[in-house]
Amino acid sequence: MNWYDEVVPDPYRTASQDAYQDPRVRSQQFRQQSKKEACDELLGGWAFPWLAPPQEATLKKIVVKEVEKATPPREPKLPRATVLAIRAALHLAAKVLVDTADATGDDKAAAKAAKKVLRQEATGGVGGLEKIEPGTVEPTHTAASLKGSAAPDVPPGSFDVRRFDGDGRPVSKVGFQGKTDLCAAFALAAVSEEQEGEALDPSWCFAHIKKAHVARGAGTEHSWGATTSDAAVAAVEDGFLPAARAPFTWRDRGRNFVSYVRNYERLRNYGTLRAIAAQNRKRLSVPVDEGDAMDLFDTLVRTLYKFRSEHRAILTGVKWRPGWDRAAGGVIPPGPYAGSGGYGHAL
Repeated sequence: MNWYDEVVPDPYRTASQDAYQDPRVRSQQFRQQSKKEACDELLGGWAFPWLAPPQEATLKKIVVKEVEKATPPREPKLPRATVLAIRAALHLAAKVLVDTADATGDDKAAAKAAKKVLRQEATGGVGGLEKIEPGTVEPTHTAASLKGSAAPDVPPGSFDVRRFDGDGRPVSKVGFQGKTDLCAAFALAAVSEEQEGEALDPSWCFAHIKKAHVARGAGTEHSWGATTSDAAVAAVEDGFLPAARAPFTWRDRGRNFVSYVRNYERLRNYGTLRAIAAQNRKRLSVPVDEGDAMDLFDTLVRTLYKFRSEHRAILTGVKWRPGWDRAAGGVIPPGPYAGSGGYGHAL
C-alpha cells in the first residue's frame, strides 16, 4: 500500500507544506515579496543537515535561480504564494538531489533532476497540461475534426456561449487549482457546466483523467500532468459528478489522494455516484483544427458561434507565460514570447 492510498502524511511533507494548506497562511498568498526577501526566507530557515556541503550549495543555487525565474519581468517583486510553494517543495527537491546522485554518480544529472522537481512542484505548478505529440492516436470515440469549413458562419462583433442562472450570474465560476496539475480537470468541468447548467466537481474529473493517462501508458497517477485527449476520454467514459455530491475534494484530501479512482471505489455509495456522473457523460469528443483559409483562433471563434445555442465550449490549452496571470486589466500584452519559458495550461 502506498502512502497516498489513505489520508496519511507524505513522508517528504514538511511543516511548511502543511502550513501552505492552512487557510490562514493561504490568505497571505497575494502579498508581494522582493527577491531578496524571498531568498532570505528560503535560505535562512534551512533544515537539511543531512546534505553534503557540495549538495547544499547546489540546492541553494537552484533556489536562487528559481526565485529569479519566478519574478515577473520588469517587476521587482514576486507573489507570496510562489515563495510558499518553493519552500513547500524544498524537501522533495533535496531528496531527489541525493537519490539521483547516489543512483547515477552524476552530480550534474542530480542537480538537473532537483531543479526539474522544484520547478514542477513550485514555480511551474499552476499548469499541468501535456503536449500531444504529432502522430498521437486519438481516442476511438473521437469524431472527425471540425475544420474551419465546418463553421462557416461569421460571428458578430461579440457573443456569449455561457449559461446563466435565474439571477443572471454565470453558472460556471472561475476555479482555484492552487499549485497542482488539475488545470485540465477544472477546464473540463467548466466546459461541461455550460451544458449541464450546474457546478461540477473537478476532483472527480481529475481522478478519471489520470485513469486515462495511466491506461495509455503515459505514467502513474502520481506523475505530473495529462493531455486534452485524456480529458476527452474521461468526459465520454466516466462523466461528471455534480459538485454538491462530491464526497471529498483535492483541497481537503490533497492532490495525490484524488488522483486515484480507487479512493472513490472504496466508498459505500460509489455505485450511486457513478450512476449520477454517467448521466452527464458526453457522446463523443470533436477536435477543432484550423481550416485551409483560417487560422486556429478564427476557427475556434466560428465553432463557438456555430454551436452557441447548445452552449458548447471548447477545451484547449496554451503555453502559459510568467506574468500573464498578473497582466494589467486581464489583457495579455503582445509578444514576442519566444524563449520566455512557461508551462502547459488547460483552459
